[in-house]
Amino acid sequence: MFLISEELEFHTSQRDGEPTLLWRDLQGDVDEFYEFIASGTNAPTKAFFETCMYRAMYERKYKTSADNVRDEDLAEFIWQWVSFHPSFANSLALPP
Repeated sequence: MFLISEELEFHTSQRDGEPTLLWRDLQGDVDEFYEFIASGTNAPTKAFFETCMYRAMYERKYKTSADNVRDEDLAEFIWQWVSFHPSFANSLALPP
């Protein structure tokens, strides 16, 4: 059991044409995720579930109801892929 929060890095994807829901295993390594394949789920149902997740994250973070929030207010909870570039790591190196 776990609370729905930003730390889950909840996001959606597809596997073999089926929508999937993914979230971090907070008890595992940083790169371990659970994946639920939502076979037969249509786009409106998937979007509704995503919105419910973002609303729960909003309520957990701000400790207030999400009843009157706008989609723009929920945008901060939409997971963004961050790729690692070795050249970026080099730019973070401290000078000698």
